[in-house]
Amino acid sequence: IAKNYGAEYAVTDYRTVLEDKETDLVFITTRHDLHSHLAVEAINAGKAVFVEKPMAVNSAQLAELVKALKEKNPIFTVGFNRRYSPYMLKIREMVSKRISPLIISYRMNAGFIPKEHWVHTEEGGGRNIGEACHIYDIFNFLTDAEVTGIDASSIETNNEKFAINDNFAATIKYADGSVCNLIYTALGAKSGPKEQMDIYFDEKIINMNDYCELVIYDNKIKNTLLKGSQDKGHFNELEVLGKSIITGNFGSLIPVWQLIQATEISF
Repeated sequence: IAKNYGAEYAVTDYRTVLEDKETDLVFITTRHDLHSHLAVEAINAGKAVFVEKPMAVNSAQLAELVKALKEKNPIFTVGFNRRYSPYMLKIREMVSKRISPLIISYRMNAGFIPKEHWVHTEEGGGRNIGEACHIYDIFNFLTDAEVTGIDASSIETNNEKFAINDNFAATIKYADGSVCNLIYTALGAKSGPKEQMDIYFDEKIINMNDYCELVIYDNKIKNTLLKGSQDKGHFNELEVLGKSIITGNFGSLIPVWQLIQATEISF
């Protein structure tokens, strides 16, 4: 990878990077159980930090990271890329003018991963913590409110092939009155859409189909607002981070309280 992308050097000891005075920003893209510890070390080394989701895989890890964030107040973000998708940014623009709470139904057809895969182990923390946190961040992004309650139910099965923590429904209540529901399942066909979302508010319906199409129903009118290639916001999140560091204006980064809340929801 270093050769393909022209990196100046590649090392096997991450502390070499943390000790490098020429390194301003550290990306942490290891397996999940190492994210929080490495993020804390990078923060303490005075680096700006981008850590892939999840922030942490348990409450103790999260507490350690939050302590470092409060003490050092670093440039810090988590790889919740979907909120930077042009489809999601357009939705945020529309719902920010609402007068009613939101009813959101999000369906993630995640695809089957065998139980022996690392994402199901202590390294991964399971798919709820490791991937569904993306959707909890979207709920935070669109409501911009604090969570007041959570209910969740998983499948019950004697078939050892299927895991309960990647086949569940979670309903989250927010302080603004909104109710957001996630159906996350590995039981569906991979040939179908992976992610679909319906939002109900102000006598309107917004439908987002797999980050390829965005449609709004307003009374009897149906309008296609966006349609094109799939864009889950990966480039945009990096562009926002880069511009924030260059300009010193960090208002476009994800608020830390929302990063923490998305992680706590997953727990």
